[in-house]
Amino acid sequence: MSDETTTDTQPKRVEEYILDVLSDSAEPLPLDKLAKQVSTLAKTKFTTKDIEARVESHDLQDKVFRHLPKGKSKTARYWTKSVEELEAEAILQAEEKAAEKKRVAEEKVAEKKRAADEKAAEKKRAAEEKVSEAIRQKVLDKVAELGDSPVPESKLGKPTAKAGASAMAVYDKVLKDLQDEHKLYAHGAKYGKHPPRVVSWFELAPHKKSFDGLVKAARKVVDGGIESEQVLTELRRRLSETPASAPATAPPPVTQPVVTQPTAPPPVEKHTEQSAVPLRDAIKSAYDELRLLKEFRDGLVEIPRLYHELKQSQPNLTVEAFHAGLDELAKQFLIELHGLNEVSEAWHREWAIERNGRLLYYVRWR
Repeated sequence: MSDETTTDTQPKRVEEYILDVLSDSAEPLPLDKLAKQVSTLAKTKFTTKDIEARVESHDLQDKVFRHLPKGKSKTARYWTKSVEELEAEAILQAEEKAAEKKRVAEEKVAEKKRAADEKAAEKKRAAEEKVSEAIRQKVLDKVAELGDSPVPESKLGKPTAKAGASAMAVYDKVLKDLQDEHKLYAHGAKYGKHPPRVVSWFELAPHKKSFDGLVKAARKVVDGGIESEQVLTELRRRLSETPASAPATAPPPVTQPVVTQPTAPPPVEKHTEQSAVPLRDAIKSAYDELRLLKEFRDGLVEIPRLYHELKQSQPNLTVEAFHAGLDELAKQFLIELHGLNEVSEAWHREWAIERNGRLLYYVRWR
């Protein structure tokens, strides 16, 4: 069939049909298949020679490419992609496939490492928990065996330096928990199952001898049939009265020994009844405020904390005046002053009362 016949009967050129068929094909086509598909598309019969003449023509020189077969077949094939393009695509696909294979392999290695790390971490965590529980149980057993006397930490199952920082941290936490639960108490560098004994003012000089004599005398009165409450009531009344002047016929007063303080405080202006009452009330109010705290619910309040609280409402109050107010309340038997054994643990020691080598550090309202 001639070109003139095809051109006259078809509005579309044969070359265009060839390009359409080859563009839609997924692979190079031999001439017989190409001729058949072009004939179907153009609805006109084309022979393989007609198609071969078109694909080898100058018009399709840079648009259709011949592919020589690999193997025994010698039939040429045609496509819109050149051999070079196919080779480049093949190389790109191979690289992409290799990259994907590498990525999958790396993910498997990473997943395997993650699983191994998690297993190791879980094993380590279980071992640490086992050690922690052993340390805790050892301390609890040691505390249960404690007698009445405080003991050093070495008697409480304290880990050695070889055990490491984590073991020591567990031990410190167990001690803190036991102290928070009031099952263990610090006695300086030692620990005991009972709180430190607080030394009361009546156990210290210069009051001990006089107070022991007062108790002995009061006991005689009680043994004589008078209720102890009556004795205390009358004693409070007598102590609150201003002492009367001694009569002229009275025997000369007995000279009382003078107790020398280690450091005498500066002279304190004597309070009148009108000025002492507000200070007493202020001390009581500050004391009641501190009693609301958990650490002071037993009524034993630190004197430095009391002074710090009192300064909020009495900014001009000096330490000397504060101490004088406490002494006045103690003389009236309204408060008790107690000492601190471990003076190294004192907070603002200068606000507490130092007397005869002892540190009066606590106050309790009667």
